[in-house]
Amino acid sequence: RKGGRPRKAKHNYVFCSSGPAGNALSLSSIYSIVRKIEGIFGKEFKNKISPHVLRHTFFDIWFREADEKYDFKNNPHLFEQVIASAELTGGWQPDSKMIAYYKQRYVFEQASEVTLGTQERMMKGANNGR
Repeated sequence: RKGGRPRKAKHNYVFCSSGPAGNALSLSSIYSIVRKIEGIFGKEFKNKISPHVLRHTFFDIWFREADEKYDFKNNPHLFEQVIASAELTGGWQPDSKMIAYYKQRYVFEQASEVTLGTQERMMKGANNGR
């Protein structure tokens, strides 16, 4: 299978090798990869990237792209399906609170964008009325 965790893997590790066994990467291997990523982005990212940050960033981007694809505003039922899929993708246990955190974070981000857009339109209207 191309990409993702190999089907034969008998573990729940997020960071695993791309070999046929899909063995878990060692902590030093993971941080070696992270340091290479930091090198790509330059000095301003030095010691600011970690596996934890990468996981958060992945899911922030994942929810935005899912929204673009499924249009949650017009298809709210698909949002819950994407949430369930995120649980599997993230490797969380069914009772994990993390998926609720990402869901709340995404909803808050969307609400903030609506608020900012409303404020901008109101200010534009107020300035045009002078």
